[in-house]
Amino acid sequence: MLAFLYPISFSASLLFLILWLVFMQRKSGAGLRFLFILSALVWVAAIVTSSVALEYKLMVGFRDLLVLGFASLLVNWAKENLALAIGLVVGICFFLGQIYMPVLKSTFIERPAADFIQVDPTAELIIDIKPDFREDLEQYLSAYDYDLKQLASPINPAETHVDEWFTLDLMGEDDSKIKEIYQDLNSSPYIDWVEYNELVHLSPIEDQIIEENSINTFEFGVNDPGATKLWSFQALGIPDLHQILQSSLVSPKKKALIAILDTGVDGKHEDLKDNFVSTKATYDKDVQGHGTHVAGIVGAVTNNKVGIASMTTDRSYFSITSIKVLSDFGFGSQASIIKGMIEAADLGADVISMSLGGPSNDEKQRAYTEAVNYCRDKGSIVVVAAGNSSSNAANYTPANVDGVISVSAIDDQLRKTSFSNSVEDLKMGIAAPGDNIYSTFPKNQYKAQRGTSMAAPFVSSLLGIMRSIQPDISTEDAYSILDKTGISSKNPKETGQIIQPAEAVRSLLD
Repeated sequence: MLAFLYPISFSASLLFLILWLVFMQRKSGAGLRFLFILSALVWVAAIVTSSVALEYKLMVGFRDLLVLGFASLLVNWAKENLALAIGLVVGICFFLGQIYMPVLKSTFIERPAADFIQVDPTAELIIDIKPDFREDLEQYLSAYDYDLKQLASPINPAETHVDEWFTLDLMGEDDSKIKEIYQDLNSSPYIDWVEYNELVHLSPIEDQIIEENSINTFEFGVNDPGATKLWSFQALGIPDLHQILQSSLVSPKKKALIAILDTGVDGKHEDLKDNFVSTKATYDKDVQGHGTHVAGIVGAVTNNKVGIASMTTDRSYFSITSIKVLSDFGFGSQASIIKGMIEAADLGADVISMSLGGPSNDEKQRAYTEAVNYCRDKGSIVVVAAGNSSSNAANYTPANVDGVISVSAIDDQLRKTSFSNSVEDLKMGIAAPGDNIYSTFPKNQYKAQRGTSMAAPFVSSLLGIMRSIQPDISTEDAYSILDKTGISSKNPKETGQIIQPAEAVRSLLD
C-alpha cells in the first residue's frame, strides 16, 4: 500500500500546489489550497508511517520539500504571465511523470510475499544479445520507447558472455505489455535469453534493532568492550581460533580481500577503518546501516580497545572492501547485484559476501549462474545469505545458484531461527549465528540485529582466513572443510552444519 500511496500523494501535493499558486486569486483558489493541504498531509503520513529509520524519513522528506520549494519558486516567478505559468505547469508535469516518478516509486518498496516478484521499474528486463544481432533487436524495439544499456564491462570479456548482457527499460509500458515483450523476446532469434530484472530487498526482519539489554554477556579474553555481547564467539569457539592464529602454527601466505556487496560500508568507522580498503569513495558511505553491520561481523578490529572483535586477531589475514549494490533504503536489482559481482571479481576479491537476495520466478537463473561462474573463474568464493522467509532456500536467489555457499541462521540455543530459510535442498548449505548479533553501525555506533544477513558474514570471515592460509583453496574444498569440521544444530537437516572456525583452520594445518 505504501509503495502506491507515497508517490500518488506527493504527485498530488506538487500538482495542487502549483495550481493553487497560479489560480489563488480566482474562485478555485480556496479549493485548490484545500486539496494541496489534504494531499500533503497524506504524503507526510506516508513517510512517517513507513518502516525505515528516522534518518531515512528525514532524507526523503527533505528531498521532496526541495522539489516542492523549487517548483513553487518557478511558478511564483512566472504566474504574472498566465500563458507562461501554464507552460511551466506542463513542464513540471512532464518532469514529474518522466523523471521524478520512478524515484518516487522506488523510494518505499513494500517487501514482497514469497510468491510475489517485483521488477525494477527503471530497467525491467535483462537480455543476452546474440553477437551481431543488436541492430535487429533495436529494429524490433523501435515500436516502443526504450533504453538499452550494457549491464557490465568485465576486464576479461573473452572469458565470459557478460559483456553481451544488457538491461532493457521499457519506459512507461504496463505490466501486461512488458510480459508480452518478454514472451516475444524469449522466442526471438536476436537473443540467447531474457530474464526479469527482479528487485531485491532487505528483509523486514533485518530492519529491526534489538534491545541491548536482551543480550547475555560473556568474557572472551579480548580488550574490546563490546565483545562481551558476542554470544557467537561462544557458539563458534572463537577464543580457540584466536589462540591458533596467534600461535607459531600458522602464518598467512597472502592478505586476502573480502568484498561486501551491500548498502555500502562506513569505511571511517572507528572499529573498521584499519581493516578497510576503499575501491570507490561512493561505496564508503552507508546511510542504511546494513552493510556496516555486516562488515563488523566480517572484520571488526580485534584488541584495539574499541567496539567489538571479529575472528581475526590482527590485520595480516585479510582486508575488507565495499561495493554498493543496494540503495540507502535497502533495495537493489538483479542487474545491480550482478554488476557488483563482476566488479568484485575483477578487483581480485578472494571472498564475495552477499547478505541479500529474494524469491524468484526465473527457474534457470542464467544471469546469476554465469556471474557466479565468472567470479569463481577469477578466484572468488561467493557466500550468500539463505534468506529470511522461513521457507526453502531453493526458491530464494542467489542462494539457490549453483556454485555459491549459502548460509542459514541459528540462535544461541543452536536451533534454526524462526525466520531463517532452510538449506537442505542446496548443494552447499552451512549455518552460522544470526540472531541478536551485535556489530558495527554507521557513525561509530554499535547495534544488534538479526537475519541470515548476519550469519553469512561469519562464513565469509572464516573463508577469508582460510584463503589467507591456503590461497588456492577452491569453493568446493573450502565448503567440504566447513561441513566436515562443523557441528550439528538442533535442526541439522534444515540448517546444515554449524561452522567451527578453529577446527576448520586446524584442518588446513594437518
